[in-house]
Amino acid sequence: MPEIDHEQVPAAAGSIYPPLILMIFSGAILIWSYRYGPVARFLPVLISAATLLLSILDLFSRFRGRAADIIRFVCGASFQDREMKHHPDKRSEFSQFAWVVGCLAGMLIIGILPTIPLFVFTYMRFQGGQETVPSLLTAIIAVAAIGGLFELLLGYDLYYGILFGGRGYG
Repeated sequence: MPEIDHEQVPAAAGSIYPPLILMIFSGAILIWSYRYGPVARFLPVLISAATLLLSILDLFSRFRGRAADIIRFVCGASFQDREMKHHPDKRSEFSQFAWVVGCLAGMLIIGILPTIPLFVFTYMRFQGGQETVPSLLTAIIAVAAIGGLFELLLGYDLYYGILFGGRGYG
């Protein structure tokens, strides 16, 4: 079996398709967010606009030329100095994707606040191999921080899920 050159940039890492897909999704969320009231749309608009801007920069950094060189230098977007030097196998990538889908499904079904500690605890414990007590403490701190910030300080009603929301998808 040939040895893998960890310094070689995978074709997928330098492809223009990831930022294009991200631009489409963030643009769609940005447009969709304007269906909500002024308070409810604030956070989705902020996040999707920032994601759209960053994905545009990412897209332009993948081309050749002076502007792309400047973007790569300022943003540290060089693929030659990647943080992740290994090439994960498809099974590992699918596993990470499944965790994210599971978290989103949990948020849809039981709501954001119950899903956060459940996801943090199970991910740290089973995927990360951490001990039970640190995983549990991190889950409690995460839900307290997010619940305290959004629900208490900002008065922002987080989605309660299909089961607990009373309005289903509404």
